[in-house]
Amino acid sequence: MSDLTKEAWKLVPMEPGDTMLEAGRLAQKKPRMHVSHTASDETISLAIAYRAMVSASPSPAQEPVAWLI
Repeated sequence: MSDLTKEAWKLVPMEPGDTMLEAGRLAQKKPRMHVSHTASDETISLAIAYRAMVSASPSPAQEPVAWLI
């Protein structure tokens, strides 16, 4: 995987945890500057919440805790 890909992608849980959900809620409440003239306020708000949730996601373990067969 290239360095650029490593910086642009992150492995996250399939379902958000409480910490991730709270990060998304808090991010949407923060005042922000309008950064795009083409995106709606709702789209910008969702993108900000998404980034906050991804940042708050736990890092996966280096080795699986258990294998499901």
